[in-house]
Amino acid sequence: MPGRVMPESSLALPPQCLAVLALPEDERYLYFLREAASSERLWGLLDPRGWVTLADPQGHAGLPVWPHPVYASACASGDWDGYLPACIEVSAFLDHWLPDMSELGVRVDVFPAAGRRGRMVPALQLELQLRERMALIGNGFIDARRAAAGTSKGPT
Repeated sequence: MPGRVMPESSLALPPQCLAVLALPEDERYLYFLREAASSERLWGLLDPRGWVTLADPQGHAGLPVWPHPVYASACASGDWDGYLPACIEVSAFLDHWLPDMSELGVRVDVFPAAGRRGRMVPALQLELQLRERMALIGNGFIDARRAAAGTSKGPT
């Protein structure tokens, strides 16, 4: 709903998810890029009337997105009660959603957390950064670094 701040959530989450949600906005943004690029999916909140939207303090319309349905579900309360996580394929988001959103002046609120906004970015900025991240994965650079560091992805 436009102009609304993220509702607080009482949803019980695993400790790993709580740790990710506690990250500062910039780190949640980087987490989103990494996870959306590697899974080739991202998530919004949807009900029969359509997708959840909001506005930033300057009045820019925004579409909130998350890297995993558990994070989207954590925000589905208050004004957003009844909305359910819905998957968006990254390829469709890059090729169709983001160009259309850019033309309409709609921004993307990347990885908001309950009670806090995410990073509100222009659609074309997110498109560029997500494509860059996917290119790194495509050439094997990211997988090699992850394997060397012993890191895993996403909530368990």
